[in-house]
Amino acid sequence: MDLITRWTLAKRVVASIPALHEPIKATAKGAMVAQVSEDGEIIRVLDDSQGKVIHFITSVTEFDGHLFLGSLSTNFVGKLSLAKVPHVHAAVSS
Repeated sequence: MDLITRWTLAKRVVASIPALHEPIKATAKGAMVAQVSEDGEIIRVLDDSQGKVIHFITSVTEFDGHLFLGSLSTNFVGKLSLAKVPHVHAAVSS
């Protein structure tokens, strides 16, 4: 599905045919987003493994201190302040 989001026409086709949504919904129960540095180090991880807030994230854009989360299976765009999300090092307890 990541590949589909790069092509606007393909994304519109998938989004406009409800029958294509059912297989997607059946496999996408949760969501995870990871921020990775240029060196491959994990900086932050957001995990909604139960899909309580948002599920099946297909695109993420960072802008003005926020993450905007898109999904083919929801009718909204999620917005999350990065100030509220700790870095991995701060979140990991020893």
